[in-house]
Amino acid sequence: MKDEVSYKQEAIKKARKLLSKQSLSELIEEKNYEEFIKRLEKIGSYTNLLWQSVPLQSDLNILYQKNLDKPSFCNAVLDLCFIVKKMLLIG
Repeated sequence: MKDEVSYKQEAIKKARKLLSKQSLSELIEEKNYEEFIKRLEKIGSYTNLLWQSVPLQSDLNILYQKNLDKPSFCNAVLDLCFIVKKMLLIG
């Protein structure tokens, strides 16, 4: 059980670094949507919490859609992540 928890805690540390508000905001400002999406994919692969066996049908399938509006998607993810964080801190 300890092994199951420790690698997930390590994934949280990595996520905090890769998905910080500042770093994601900078990627959006630079219009570097590919890197933004790569970071989401990378974090998603750190644990077994997401099903990923078939990428186009996986829990991360939206990242692989050909018609994904990357600017809108990245902005929405940024907003969602930090609105939820703010709500958790207030509530």
